[in-house]
Amino acid sequence: MKILVDHVVMGMPINESPTPYPPFVMPFVAMLDGLTPLEILWVVIAVGIIGIIAIGAFGTGGSRDQAGDGLAQGLDTATQSENEANMSSSQVSGLLGLFEYRYQLRITHRINHGLRSAVYQRMMNLPMLRFSDASIGDAVYRVMYDTPTVSKVCYDLLVTPFVNLFVIGAAIWTMAYSFGDVPSLVLVAWMATPLMLLVTLFGTSMTRRRSLASRRAGAETTATIEEGMSNIVAVQSLGANDKQRDQFAADSSNSFERFRFYTTLLLVIGAMQYFVVLGLTFYVFFEVVEALVDNRMSAGDYAVLIPTSCKSQAVPRPSVPCGSTCRTTLPA
Repeated sequence: MKILVDHVVMGMPINESPTPYPPFVMPFVAMLDGLTPLEILWVVIAVGIIGIIAIGAFGTGGSRDQAGDGLAQGLDTATQSENEANMSSSQVSGLLGLFEYRYQLRITHRINHGLRSAVYQRMMNLPMLRFSDASIGDAVYRVMYDTPTVSKVCYDLLVTPFVNLFVIGAAIWTMAYSFGDVPSLVLVAWMATPLMLLVTLFGTSMTRRRSLASRRAGAETTATIEEGMSNIVAVQSLGANDKQRDQFAADSSNSFERFRFYTTLLLVIGAMQYFVVLGLTFYVFFEVVEALVDNRMSAGDYAVLIPTSCKSQAVPRPSVPCGSTCRTTLPA
């Protein structure tokens, strides 16, 4: 974007940019030195075509595509479990996104199906006395609907922190290298992560409690179904159908109520994160405009910073986490 705006539209020579290019793109920028604006345009178009084929994206903003899938599902944990058991996605598309999607899907299947088989085998080997004071419905719920959480927890613990820390570090370093003449932008880059982390930590304990309560209510509903099905003959013969139906309705209503409390909390935390990002975006906008007037930055820098900042507003959208454990998610 910076190359197109500064050196194609504005006609600025490569070596006259008021802000230096980061070292990791300097070899490409050096190749453009001495070319006419039209030649630079064709080179950028060629690189864009390669990028679209490889990662399914070119430039910044809404042009970025992602690889992923997901079937229709309900709003409760039970109906979401199969999508979680087959969860796979990639932040890019194209050939790289397809490879990453298939690779992650294979790992997710291996973890989930292996864990389900192992847990169910252990349950089958338990003596029947173990189930005399515990519901089989609760055990089935845990095997079917809680096991997909493990793959998500593994991903959050082993992949997400390292990727996010690398991206955050690279962003801060790039801002400091290219926009060191605008100290406020570097300060915002340093402040973004602590602010978002504080907002996330605000709901840590509450999120855990709401999630556990929702899953316990779901297990109780499943246990009620199991009890009704196992005693269906006795229930019908004694005329207790209405009582059994009322008990299931009450348990089901309680399960959805707990889940709504949990979702509401996620929406509140997401809204707080959104307003933090929105405030930082407005601050960056005015700082960039002032730097443009002072010739400390170029129009190409505006094309890079503002669309990226606006796109980041979509990052903290609330989502329903898979796990009953707390998610302390670093901002992307």
